[in-house]
Amino acid sequence: MSGEDTMRPPVSLRRVHEALLGAAACLEPLLPLANSCMVSFITEDQWRRLVPGPLAAALLQLPAEQLLRLPAAAPDQLPAGPLRQLAEQLGRHRLSGCGVLSPPPPVSAAALPLMDQFFSDKKLHEVDRMAATVAHLAATGGVGQVVDLGSGKGYLSSMLALQHGLDVLAVEANEVHSHGAQKVNANIKKSWDAIVSRSAALQIGQQPERRSRKWKRQQRSQDRSRHRPAPGRLTPVDQLVTSGTHLSELVALHGDGHRPVAVVGLHTCGDLAVNSIRMFSEMPQASLLVNVGCCYHLQRERFECQFWADLDLQEVSFPLSRPLLERRFALGQQARGLAAQASERIASYQRPPSPFLYYRAVLQVFLQDRLGTVPTDIMVGRLARKARDYLDYMHMALSKYPLDHRAVSDAELLAYHDRLLEHRPRLEAFSVLRSALAPLVEAVLLLDRLAFLMEQDSIETAHLVQLFDPVTSPRCYALIATKRSGAVDEKSHRTGETEPTAVSGDSTVACSDSEDSAESSTMTVEARTAQT
Repeated sequence: MSGEDTMRPPVSLRRVHEALLGAAACLEPLLPLANSCMVSFITEDQWRRLVPGPLAAALLQLPAEQLLRLPAAAPDQLPAGPLRQLAEQLGRHRLSGCGVLSPPPPVSAAALPLMDQFFSDKKLHEVDRMAATVAHLAATGGVGQVVDLGSGKGYLSSMLALQHGLDVLAVEANEVHSHGAQKVNANIKKSWDAIVSRSAALQIGQQPERRSRKWKRQQRSQDRSRHRPAPGRLTPVDQLVTSGTHLSELVALHGDGHRPVAVVGLHTCGDLAVNSIRMFSEMPQASLLVNVGCCYHLQRERFECQFWADLDLQEVSFPLSRPLLERRFALGQQARGLAAQASERIASYQRPPSPFLYYRAVLQVFLQDRLGTVPTDIMVGRLARKARDYLDYMHMALSKYPLDHRAVSDAELLAYHDRLLEHRPRLEAFSVLRSALAPLVEAVLLLDRLAFLMEQDSIETAHLVQLFDPVTSPRCYALIATKRSGAVDEKSHRTGETEPTAVSGDSTVACSDSEDSAESSTMTVEARTAQT
């Protein structure tokens, strides 16, 4: 699948390995900062321990507006010194600067004007662009059947079937989402002819006609002569996809096991993204992959701890590529969670960190003073959404812990707030600094996936492209790959079973579209940090 009407030739595997190793080398000394938990910012003296003195001074001297732009700032927007040097270093190794990204396919993705009654602006942007890309590449490669893994509420599946005429297997483990998907599809399908015709009128500046009985008869007559693709068949499949799922068997059972298949996923969560990539490379009739991942914190790392290291390679999802396996490279859960932050959105919206980030750090100091050892199995982060202010938050949070919170006076809590207030500017600067590392961590994760794909004998081409606007949809990068026909037998060939000599020797919840909830705040770090 190549040529001017599809995508330019991909970069070489050697270049991808170089970019991956460069990003990993840049990130490695910054991992203690990336893996810090801001709950313990004050109690563990993270500012002094993790931020070098010159960098700390430069951060505190930045005006607030300039500080908030730091996660996406160009080096020339920063004063000369350690901050500019850091921005230059990060810029060279983030995906937009490492020279590995391919331009997206030349598709025309123009959302139907009336579809906003079914989709949010963010979801409409994602589904419209993703569906147009899949349809374009599928048509170029002669693919008429799609497996949508982690289909969620079925937005992408519905548009692939209705607007682009593709047969779709919508695979989703969550029965509530699957049932909702059927309702979404039924509602869109019921209104589809009216949406298309009325949208066409709006797009040429005409006022749509009133939907009378005469209008409906005219529409039915005109529809017979229009060259609009017939809707494809949408088949919901309730199934949990794991590392042991055989996609060929699923397609043979619910679809057509003899037709070429496109394996797609919009914001496939955690390990599901990697399982999708593995299954695509191993499935004989799979010829096209389009995958956008999310929820990196839910991935299983091989070298993060001994428990994961003892698992079979098929049951872990990072690292995948030969260079990082040979180096036994590990990120850590906090760093992976950091990769899911919306750095471009943070810089664009210019919203300061939530005050609850400071309140949670103060709470940790109070608990340590009272209890000595703070329980780690109590979650209080969601209280920030319910609390009205500092005192309300503190009383609600303290009620969760083994102490008499009613005996704690407001005056005592306010004294803690005021005594620790000097830490707040440093905490906010620390939060923004961590956000600036997010694109680098995401680069390591996605370049690792791209390298893994290119290392497989079955893969013909593999690209990493920016498919969405990063402010509208922060998880905006898609892996797009095509496969050599007949290159692999799924049942006999498992690409991860042979470990590199330098390396000694699941269940994945399909929660597509979870990015909407994970990024409902521009400062994703606050929600994720405060939950502890």
